[in-house]
Amino acid sequence: MTAALLLTCVMLGDAAPQVRDGRMPPPAKPATISGVVVTDGDKPQPVRRAVVTLKGDGLRPNRGAITDDQGRFTIGNLPAGRFTLMAARGGFVTSSYGAKRPGRPGTAVAVAEGQRLDSLVLTLWRGAVIAGTLRDDSGAPVDGIAVSVTAARATGSPGILTLSNTSVTTNDLGEYRVFGLEPGAYYVSATPAAAGSLPRIALAERDVDLAFEALRKRQAAGAASTPPPPPAPLPPAFDYSAIYYPGTPSATQAAAITVAAGEERTGVDFSLMRVPTYVVEGVVTTADGRPAAGATVQVVAPRPPGAFATLGPLVFNATAGADGAFRFTQVTPGDYQLVARAAAQAPPPPTPGIVTPGPQGVQLWGASDIAVTTDVRGVGLVVTPGLTLNGVMRFDGASPPLKDFARLRVTALPPYLMTLRPGTSINAIAFAPAVPVKPDGTFQIASMPPGTFRFNLVSPELEASPWRLQSATVGDRDLLDSDFQVAA
Repeated sequence: MTAALLLTCVMLGDAAPQVRDGRMPPPAKPATISGVVVTDGDKPQPVRRAVVTLKGDGLRPNRGAITDDQGRFTIGNLPAGRFTLMAARGGFVTSSYGAKRPGRPGTAVAVAEGQRLDSLVLTLWRGAVIAGTLRDDSGAPVDGIAVSVTAARATGSPGILTLSNTSVTTNDLGEYRVFGLEPGAYYVSATPAAAGSLPRIALAERDVDLAFEALRKRQAAGAASTPPPPPAPLPPAFDYSAIYYPGTPSATQAAAITVAAGEERTGVDFSLMRVPTYVVEGVVTTADGRPAAGATVQVVAPRPPGAFATLGPLVFNATAGADGAFRFTQVTPGDYQLVARAAAQAPPPPTPGIVTPGPQGVQLWGASDIAVTTDVRGVGLVVTPGLTLNGVMRFDGASPPLKDFARLRVTALPPYLMTLRPGTSINAIAFAPAVPVKPDGTFQIASMPPGTFRFNLVSPELEASPWRLQSATVGDRDLLDSDFQVAA
């Protein structure tokens, strides 16, 4: 199954200087900027060891500096141009030069050829804090649980690393503290680690008494050479679900916490919640009925749209055996999608001492929707080749197009992956790696899995280029207007 994709790039402004190996040629008359980073308030104080970054068109790579004990910085060897100047430090909100409030855009710094621009002042605002205690269903504090704080709306500037710890782990007193937050509304959630293959059970005092009584009867039966009585049934298995403040397993019922600049909101306490867990099992086969041995299988629970989409899906992982069978335990109630991935050809055996790479070559995919309200058994998944997306890139403008097409990469990713910071681990298997554009402007994304995707074109060249992505069309539909579906 294939689809043709047509991209049109439109020229904005004049052509940028050509780069070589990702670097700009040295300026004939270099310029220099310097200044100081200070705190906000009636009596600003210098901020030492702040990271100052300068970026913009015509500047490759970005330039940076670290402030000294008096909060001062200097960045030299600059070409003429208009640049964005930013400062960041742990516990503060990353801020732009000229910004009037935290999290707001600033003003560009215009630098002339050979100019020495000094006395610039960057203001850093103290980040807000959200802190509290996490307890279990009995009221006891729990340690080692991941607590995340997610903005109720998109905050910060794209591509800028905000030095804040938006995900922490509770200490031995069940306490957590998330700092460096921009002012705004946030959701707080706790995600207990899955118990793995061993289900959690809670034995009441009566259950313990029954177990000892059954053991006594089995010992007596063994001495009398009579059949032992059957063991007493165990209580139902349970797990602790992901929980959202003020104490609900549903993200749509979460309450937002609003903080002002520099505010420390304490007492954001909530408790874990027990939910029953079930088994999901089945078999993965290829289209000709053969077992898909070694297939990767995931139970995926999509997050609701909105703020929590940035957290990505909740997944359970398993590997199909030689007979294609798979089994999940500890699956909490809800609506899920089962996704299976298998290589079209068996991978070569790993070389001793060499890390085995990820999936390579053509991949086979299968998917099925399931509702888990009790044990789900006998599920059949058939894996077949995924969608192949063919396309061509065209340029609309009079200036010469970009020279190095190989640095342009086409992506079709699940929406939540588009918002993750660089370096974030991806736990879902249903995505296709980015592909480069060929010298003739064509590209191909092969073996796309089923799911919802968002299209984009990325390249470091575009930041310093007059070219921008105008449309990405299949027939008369523009993929930049909305997400698109790939059927199983």
